[in-house]
Amino acid sequence: GRHPLAFDTSSRKEKAKLAVERRNYSGAIEIYLEILQIVPDDVEARHALRAVEVRQAKEAGSSRGAAIFKNLGTFIKLMLPSKNYDQRMIDCEKYLQHDPTHGGILKKLAAAAMGAGYTKTSAAVLEDLRQQNPADITGLKMLQVAYRQLGDIAGAMDVNQAILKAAPGDREATQALRDLQASKMNVAFEDAAVS
Repeated sequence: GRHPLAFDTSSRKEKAKLAVERRNYSGAIEIYLEILQIVPDDVEARHALRAVEVRQAKEAGSSRGAAIFKNLGTFIKLMLPSKNYDQRMIDCEKYLQHDPTHGGILKKLAAAAMGAGYTKTSAAVLEDLRQQNPADITGLKMLQVAYRQLGDIAGAMDVNQAILKAAPGDREATQALRDLQASKMNVAFEDAAVS
């Protein structure tokens, strides 16, 4: 792993929770970002971070236009391709602080997480996007790939149905469904062979 084992996230998470209770949202956000810089695959911390950001945005009533304007440098940087996945994740989070439901940036975060090998994080980010926008086909297709990489066939099939519901007759999804049914059968076959 890249992070020192001595880094204790639980006490920091407690601190962040207390900050949220005191409505010190920016303080909590800072702590969660610090945790994620050291442990990028901490799905729980990323979920908590997003929840605080959404709360802060709701209470502040900030607009997307204002968020982009405030973070223009980061926003432009995110529009350019990058293979430095860890830095990319940090940049995405920097922007999402002010606009936590931006679908395009959430997909960039998920793609960077996938590129860095944090597949669980990628799936969690895309699951959030799915809750927010169930008809985002690109997001759903990315989520399906994440579930397949995690070996979660049931999860992938569930997402596949969502894709076909949003885009009936989607060729890619129809093919994926066949593949998934085949791999489900293979798993059942292997289980039977083992028992």
